[in-house]
Amino acid sequence: MSANNPEDRPSRLAKLVPHLKPTLGSDAQVRQDALFNRLWEDPKHRKNAKAMHEKAMATIQAQLRSGAGYEADKVLRHFLGEYNNRWMTQGTMSFPSSFDVGEAFFTTRREFAGLCLLPERDYLVSFTDFLDFATADDAPSTAVEEAYALEDRVIYNVTSLDRADALLLETDTTSSFGFVSASMVRRGDELSMLLVLGEQAPPENAKKLVDDVATVRFNPNKQFLKTVDLADNEPMYLPGTTLQRTLALVRFNLKERRVESRQLMRELTNSFMVTSDSERMFPSRPGQPRTGAAGAAEKLDAVASVWEVAKTLILLPSYLLARVEVMKTEEKRTQLGAEMTSSLKAKRAVEQASAESRVLLRRISAIRVLRQQPATLEGRSYQAPAFQVPVEGYWRHFTDTTQEGHDESGNPIVGRTWVRAHIRHRDKQAPLEPKIVYIKASLSLARQRLERFRRKAAPAATASGRPDASSVSPAAPAPVNAMQSSGADRTDPTAQYEAGAFLYVMRCPAHGRDIFKVGFTDRDPEVRARELSGATASPTHFLVVQAWAVSEGLKAERAAHQALAAYRLASNREFFQASYPRLRETIESAISGWTLE
Repeated sequence: MSANNPEDRPSRLAKLVPHLKPTLGSDAQVRQDALFNRLWEDPKHRKNAKAMHEKAMATIQAQLRSGAGYEADKVLRHFLGEYNNRWMTQGTMSFPSSFDVGEAFFTTRREFAGLCLLPERDYLVSFTDFLDFATADDAPSTAVEEAYALEDRVIYNVTSLDRADALLLETDTTSSFGFVSASMVRRGDELSMLLVLGEQAPPENAKKLVDDVATVRFNPNKQFLKTVDLADNEPMYLPGTTLQRTLALVRFNLKERRVESRQLMRELTNSFMVTSDSERMFPSRPGQPRTGAAGAAEKLDAVASVWEVAKTLILLPSYLLARVEVMKTEEKRTQLGAEMTSSLKAKRAVEQASAESRVLLRRISAIRVLRQQPATLEGRSYQAPAFQVPVEGYWRHFTDTTQEGHDESGNPIVGRTWVRAHIRHRDKQAPLEPKIVYIKASLSLARQRLERFRRKAAPAATASGRPDASSVSPAAPAPVNAMQSSGADRTDPTAQYEAGAFLYVMRCPAHGRDIFKVGFTDRDPEVRARELSGATASPTHFLVVQAWAVSEGLKAERAAHQALAAYRLASNREFFQASYPRLRETIESAISGWTLE
């Protein structure tokens, strides 16, 4: 159509600055169209709108390519592109549930309708060293107050120098998590976090996740308005590990010691599997309970170690101060900096971007702690600061004081909104005491080594006529008293046939300090731990602290028990009392002849 056609003018202006045209009701749409007609008639308005849009796009593109290139700032830039794309194509009402926490990392620029990242500071740290600091006997006791040392409205990006599967954290729930990175920002009393983690789910849960992926529907959190082939929508894993890549967003109220929002996003090839207690996902309506939020809260509680990791990171300012003497400043050229020095086209593309968004060089604060001996944290436990999930609800104040929310009855109100709490807390108070967090080693490497050994041993076992494990009918494990059990996994009928085994160390907090069970099993140690937990009716479950792949389980176990004889609680028991570093050193020395590499 012609540019002079009056019927085409509003739509052409909407395409020019689409973020000015949100989806409205019919009456509002008429008024909006009339406004667009008046704007279209004014050449000055058209020129200003075009300039504003071009500046916005240039600034956003500059920010997308101005990160340090580490995991923390990469994830932030994913959401930068996601939120701006939604705003400019569908309006602010299309923002996903992650925006309830994610909005804290962004600011709205006055010169254009778009989101920009707040100023960033980048850190590289050893998560092992940070945990050693945070769980030490002399760790700061006023952890929550320490968060106020974070400069207001500044993003702190922290990426771990360690492998995510070097150490895992677990509570009394089923999954354990390794740490990759975290982005933190404080706005007054509110502290928001975006974490990248690796989830090690129990074998049966991991299988269920794969099955769930087959039926998951496309969630546009992952890609912008694109058609997704669900047949290729598979779980994503951290490189070189068997840990599933997972994002977590959480917002704390430091003053009230309250958790205000939680979201877990398990990453898939083409989308995310999102579990959220967000008002965006379960909006409040007068007289209508948020029934969906109750189920979401239960699922979020089931990954309690995620939120305990986030609480532990509140100690980050204290850690940075304690390590300031070994902190070194490193420089890294951004993608934008590399492009602008080598491409005139790239330089012209961001000429209109705001000056502060054109970051060519990032200064990184790196804490590369060199130890004569690495810290032994496996087997250690600690308690993160306590935060309460509210029972009835709470007021959430908007950073934009003109934004409209609603009160307890659903009536409009400006500057704040009433957020209803999870329904389950109305008849069941959340515990006030903090959970115990356990630090353990990953089983990934041991599983891989044993699998390789069994593949090599399979042809030899077939040639010798020895029964294959798959031909043995497993019997149901008989109930046992875990504190009186001895020897190998006698209840496992495959133990005498399967090639190789796991030599494991478990602990049950109910048994007391520094008491560990040492044994072997031909099955997955996590499965065996849950069997022991169920058989003993223990108030706390068994935790697999560490496991080694060994060629002969019974011989390795006997050698370990003999070396640990001085620490044994009773001759007919597999339980030993010693500090875990000493226990591990003794075991590794004793079983070296059977350990699989």
